[in-house]
Amino acid sequence: MLAVLLLAFGAFTAWGGPAASTTTTHHAVAHTVVVSSGETLWDIAGRIAPGQDPRVVIAEIVDLNALADAGAIRVGQPLDVPPY
Repeated sequence: MLAVLLLAFGAFTAWGGPAASTTTTHHAVAHTVVVSSGETLWDIAGRIAPGQDPRVVIAEIVDLNALADAGAIRVGQPLDVPPY
């Protein structure tokens, strides 16, 4: 019985357990943009991904750059942006 439990535990951990089935999104960086005076993430999202939902693009930019929030950018700041 103990051998069966150990075997089951070994198989469970070998495949990463329940976390193995979760999806992790990794965003590729296409290039870097520099924030201009008066520019917002909404502006940048519209420029780099026309036709895409700006809210989704902004969320990716925030994630890529580990920003505290979408308003946490400053003039001259380089931002990694996803490929579109």
